[in-house]
Amino acid sequence: MKSKIKVGDVFNTNEGYEVEVVKYNTAKDITVRFLDLYRYERTTNQSNLRNGRIKNPYHPSVYGIGFIGEGPFKTQKNGKRLGSYSTWQAMLNRCYSEKSLKFRPSYHDCEVDKNWWNYQNFCQWYYSNNFSGIGYDLDKDVLVSGNKMYSESTCAFVPREINSLLLKCGKSYGVSGIKGACKNIDKYSAHLSNGTESIFLGRFETAQEAHQAYVFAKEAYVKEVANKWRGLIDERVYDALMNWRAA
Repeated sequence: MKSKIKVGDVFNTNEGYEVEVVKYNTAKDITVRFLDLYRYERTTNQSNLRNGRIKNPYHPSVYGIGFIGEGPFKTQKNGKRLGSYSTWQAMLNRCYSEKSLKFRPSYHDCEVDKNWWNYQNFCQWYYSNNFSGIGYDLDKDVLVSGNKMYSESTCAFVPREINSLLLKCGKSYGVSGIKGACKNIDKYSAHLSNGTESIFLGRFETAQEAHQAYVFAKEAYVKEVANKWRGLIDERVYDALMNWRAA
């Protein structure tokens, strides 16, 4: 016969934590405290307690990093995953999923600010942002060139056109090895992609001249896109695009 549960008893959970009984009312109303950094308390019943079926909101269940935390923000509504959770999960996936990193090796050095490991903290930022939840992408590059950190100060929501805009900065062609310049038989041609087609910018005597034509056209195109979206994007994003310089 199992002994009666009493205050002070310690049990193990299926997630690998210890919980201590801090209050016992009835077999169906038991308060336990997790014996970890967060000391989270919750009510449970005798069956769940004895079988370890007690969830810790601070358990890093998302790629070994992210946890749901304590707070009002949910992951689903009416059985459907919320945009806030999908965005948060995708961000962690890019940085910490081994499978994802095999296909996106450029993310190997990227990380998420520890404050955003907590889904509740991410949601506070997400829902206070005027441009979240309207089909925009979470972007970490437009505000800080070469940025490797997802955080409140480095991220913004941008339309898909802008999100891909700065990724399409030209390629290295032929022997020139210079962005925007393509080696022909006796000259170099310059091209610019506007997302839907490649625009021919002309032929030049040197690769450097072709590259300069590309730089001029690329910077002008970025400003054109910035002005197209002004008022529909974060003003910080607009300023960053207007000050952007091609490499």
